[in-house]
Amino acid sequence: EIAIINKGKIIAVDTPTELKNKFGREKTIKIHIGETRKDLSVLLQGIHDYQIEYDSGTIITIRSHSSEDVLLKILQILTVNEIPIEDLSVVPTSLEEIFLTMVKNSNASSGSISK
Repeated sequence: EIAIINKGKIIAVDTPTELKNKFGREKTIKIHIGETRKDLSVLLQGIHDYQIEYDSGTIITIRSHSSEDVLLKILQILTVNEIPIEDLSVVPTSLEEIFLTMVKNSNASSGSISK
């Protein structure tokens, strides 16, 4: 088991798998396209439940709780607009990201422990 501690107080205790299941539902989608498109984020405006973290024109990084649905819609948009895909990856939330999110959002003074 892993204990997550914030300001000397335990805010969560669980196995790595359970922490990921409870707090790591968000995934990161990274897409590298074959041509520079400054309008890529504009093309994706019709999609809901995602957040663009990085957009260079050829590489876009997106975070989403509904990664499968969002990825399907992105692929449809890229196909319709004839934008070639060089590389695509979907990465689950890491334990480090879960830790940082929990510490940021915790209210350690309440003394509540999540398990």
